[in-house]
Amino acid sequence: DRWQRLGNTPAGRRQQAEELRELLGIDTDAIDAEIDAASEHRREINTIAKNLGAQRDAIVVPENTPDEEVSILALSEELEKARRHNDQKADFLTDVANAAARVSSIGTEIKKADAKIVELQETLKKWEAYRVDKRKELGAWVQDEAICQKKVEAFESILVEPIMERMQDAEGINADVRAKINIQRLEGEVQVNLAEARKLTDTLDALKRRKHDMIEGVDFPIKGLGFSEDGVLYNGVDLATGCSGEERLRIATAVLLAQFKKQGVRNRLIIIENGSLMDPEHREMVREMCRAEGAQVIMELVSSEGSIIMEKGRVKDCQPQEAAETAAVGD
Repeated sequence: DRWQRLGNTPAGRRQQAEELRELLGIDTDAIDAEIDAASEHRREINTIAKNLGAQRDAIVVPENTPDEEVSILALSEELEKARRHNDQKADFLTDVANAAARVSSIGTEIKKADAKIVELQETLKKWEAYRVDKRKELGAWVQDEAICQKKVEAFESILVEPIMERMQDAEGINADVRAKINIQRLEGEVQVNLAEARKLTDTLDALKRRKHDMIEGVDFPIKGLGFSEDGVLYNGVDLATGCSGEERLRIATAVLLAQFKKQGVRNRLIIIENGSLMDPEHREMVREMCRAEGAQVIMELVSSEGSIIMEKGRVKDCQPQEAAETAAVGD
């Protein structure tokens, strides 16, 4: 009856399982410890994978985000090169203006020279030579002006506005690139952790198969007994919560008889309360179990056909019909 009452609490059910393992010589502590450790490790790994997956899913990156960051330095160098290139046009325009001014100036000097020819016949040769020189110089400057004008006409300016716009957008693009790289990193870590969790699942399955094989090879006191993480099972049902009172009484009797046998108890006495939970057929089964193991059994029965009245440890009154029933049960 004590062994049966153990099934009323979770701690008692675990004690039932422990006593049954000790009786049968089954030691699953090491495997259970490995199972618990592997299960806990798998829960941790799955939690890590879930958190990493949540971080990955929380990051939003545009579909057209490139794989590498935009170089701000390269854009700055490109902008500076474009500005230097465009500054050459200003230099060419200055050269054109200088050449034009020089042409205008030389033309004025030529006019002055012509006037001087009229006024100063004495110096005519001098001024004519001077005019020749100036015309040569004028030709060179006219040629330079034409060359410069052609350079100005052929020069193509580089638009700097698009470059500046790209520089403004570069930081946002680079942030998206870094986010994309972070997603790839997190995805890799998620896959690593999921692979580890699958390995742990395989380990748990192997440990559970070993435990099942160990239990399968044991001769239980009564057919149908087994173990769960919380206690003892009977035909796959929790003994304390899913079995009838009659089943619990028969199983408790079988376990107690097995304990008597293992411990070498000679005076074997079993007291069963609430024996009325069993029908006559199962009471007979209990009696045969006790007789086979050389044990005596005292069973409490409730009946309207007879009674035994106990007072101060002695039988005070006994109806014959009930006495016969008591003798039959308590061989």
